[in-house]
Amino acid sequence: MLDKWAIEEKLTLMVDYLAELRQIGACSYPEFRGDFRIKRTTERLIQLVVECATDINGLLVTGLGHTPPPDYYSSFVELGRLGVLSPDFADELAPTTAIRNRLVHEYDTVDERLIYASVQPIIQEFSRYVQLINSYLQGRT
Repeated sequence: MLDKWAIEEKLTLMVDYLAELRQIGACSYPEFRGDFRIKRTTERLIQLVVECATDINGLLVTGLGHTPPPDYYSSFVELGRLGVLSPDFADELAPTTAIRNRLVHEYDTVDERLIYASVQPIIQEFSRYVQLINSYLQGRT
């Protein structure tokens, strides 16, 4: 059984994070590069957006009676397999987990150009994700 309340709470958080990220998205690259507060805020917001999505993914997968996805990447792929998202869109979102992992675990030096370049695509892709998940939930009422 789907925990719609928990999913909707996560969606609300994600919408808030995306709104904050939009404000940062208005900064130029020199502004971004020159202000450590903007850089760190951007990194944290990207992390939070992706984590909200993977939490939602897990709630959806388990709520539909399946075993939890083994990792963040697979959580998107599984939503595509289950028809919650189109497989193509799920495959488009799945690689965002690599950025999240780099930020959280500091696997490599994080390329600030990559982070800056990721802002607009993340805003666009996850805004669409929110709409699709909301539509999916409405269709299940």
